[in-house]
Amino acid sequence: MPPDFARPKTSYRKLHVFRKAEAIYDLTYYFLQGHIAKTDRTYDPMLQAARSGKQNIVEGRSDAATSAEIEIKLFGVARGSLSRC
Repeated sequence: MPPDFARPKTSYRKLHVFRKAEAIYDLTYYFLQGHIAKTDRTYDPMLQAARSGKQNIVEGRSDAATSAEIEIKLFGVARGSLSRC
């Protein structure tokens, strides 16, 4: 049996935090489409924050094979991004 650190991790798609981030992105996108003009200054930052949060979770999970510290840091960055939505 391989040591614990060498075992494959679960896919990021199975993480509850990723599913929530995906839902936040979808809700942000549909909210912006229906209520905020694309020319409004808040449109792009809100959408980018939602996208960034989701992407940092994906990157954190993929980097987890080499460094748990990087995974934790990227999850923290994702939390910060999603708090701006």
